[in-house]
Amino acid sequence: MEHALEPAYARALGVDIDSLLISQPDTGEQALEITEQLVRSGALDVVV
Repeated sequence: MEHALEPAYARALGVDIDSLLISQPDTGEQALEITEQLVRSGALDVVV
């Protein structure tokens, strides 16, 4: 499901979205490429 983040709903659930790195690529392929680059860089501790 692409572009599925609802910031107001996430906040209502207690998510601090200001502390998140949020990416909403246009395709699943772009999402996987971005995720791979971030994981390989070691810049993130957790990918959800």
